[in-house]
Amino acid sequence: MQQEEHQGEHTKEDGLDSRKRLPYQERLQQERMTTKRAEVLLGRWNYFHWEYNMSMALARKGLLAHVQVVKPENEMTDAWLVNDANALGIIAHGVENQHQTKIRSATRAMQTWNTLREYKQSYHTA
Repeated sequence: MQQEEHQGEHTKEDGLDSRKRLPYQERLQQERMTTKRAEVLLGRWNYFHWEYNMSMALARKGLLAHVQVVKPENEMTDAWLVNDANALGIIAHGVENQHQTKIRSATRAMQTWNTLREYKQSYHTA
């Protein structure tokens, strides 16, 4: 009985993920596989698919405006800056390591978005 009461309290340390009752490493692997299929920018050839999926991921979190609207510095609130950092993190997580070097210096989600768009365009105009 005591074991049943504590089943939902698993942590990374004990190797189990309480959300699905899977070993923690297995859960991480499943998340990586799902992300790579749907949202990871692998190269210039899947940019259009990636851009759509990333737009939807940002929209689900209420962050799409951070890659669509340029906000003047004097209108940036603390909450907006936190959300922008979250959007930047989602985008950075959605690209392969080789592309992360292109966006490493970006400090805003819009910068990151535009850098990746320019990367795609540089191959289509060359």
